[in-house]
Amino acid sequence: MLDAQGNAKISDFGLARCRHATYLNTRIDAGTVAYLGPEAFDPQIGGIGNAIDLFSLAVVMWQLVAHAQPWEGLSNVAIIYQVAVLRTRNPLPADDPEACPPRLAALIERCWATDPRSRPDADHVVSELEAMLEEAQAAADAKGAASVSTRSCACGPRRAAAASLHLATPAHGWSSRG
Repeated sequence: MLDAQGNAKISDFGLARCRHATYLNTRIDAGTVAYLGPEAFDPQIGGIGNAIDLFSLAVVMWQLVAHAQPWEGLSNVAIIYQVAVLRTRNPLPADDPEACPPRLAALIERCWATDPRSRPDADHVVSELEAMLEEAQAAADAKGAASVSTRSCACGPRRAAAASLHLATPAHGWSSRG
């Protein structure tokens, strides 16, 4: 989830409680359908497991680079049709490598793969994000720009780096703040 300042916050999307239930509603503003993977709506794709959280993370990362709400203006039924039936995703800003570096775009695409078994595990995602942060810090240092920092949290600095990642300074790409 994103707060008013654009900071990413780790959140439980409530799937532990409704693992075998499917939520359908035609209201545009109802819940987190826009963040759910296709397996939540089509059991033939696969059962709901931990990989659905990576799909949700991909949607949050997309929000950070697109500066938009996922599937804005669509009803939940239309979102489900797009994600589970047509297997489409919100478009990444491919024409702006500063807003969405190719390495990040590739990670987002892997995380929102239709087949949950094709998605990377959480440790791989954290490692990729950390590597991107290190590259951004090196680039910022080379340009004499402000540092890319993370604040500590109970989950440790490694998890904090991934959890608080967001785009704050388009002039030099990545930064993070908590």
